[in-house]
Amino acid sequence: MSAGTKLRRLPWAGEDGRPVYLAETDSEGARQVAAMADSVECLRVRACSALLDLLPERLAAAGRDAVRTRHLAVRLLRALAEVMTVAVCRGERLAEADWSADSEEERRLVVSRGLLGDALRVLDDPDAPVEAVALLVERLAEAVRDTLAAAEVRGARLGPDGGGPRCGKGACG
Repeated sequence: MSAGTKLRRLPWAGEDGRPVYLAETDSEGARQVAAMADSVECLRVRACSALLDLLPERLAAAGRDAVRTRHLAVRLLRALAEVMTVAVCRGERLAEADWSADSEEERRLVVSRGLLGDALRVLDDPDAPVEAVALLVERLAEAVRDTLAAAEVRGARLGPDGGGPRCGKGACG
């Protein structure tokens, strides 16, 4: 790998749970892995959007049922982690001139990261009241919306010519 080779963080983790990077070279293999990473990012964004679209229906169905509400919180927590990975991966690919650490999208990501720990504490407590879990669902849904918006903004800034995802109709299968 040459000194000028850029590394791209991929939207999945290695066996040890640590981030995986791709050396962006002009090889066919690197292009195929980059295309796969774009597809994974796109699928995660679409899955999170679909979950948010179904959220009012799912909340109504859960009502005050503790098991259903907890299940919904776990699904939102997973969605938040996935879309946060997409937002971070895309942010790392942007040139420093294209975003700043004090931008609104970065502030949203910081708030969302903080919520991850709170969510785990509530969900780890088997005696957490359904009201606390329902409040967590609302906070997670807001964090997923904000993080999804940040991921989409970053993807738009990258654009298809800048290595950004091609999430148009049919691009994700």
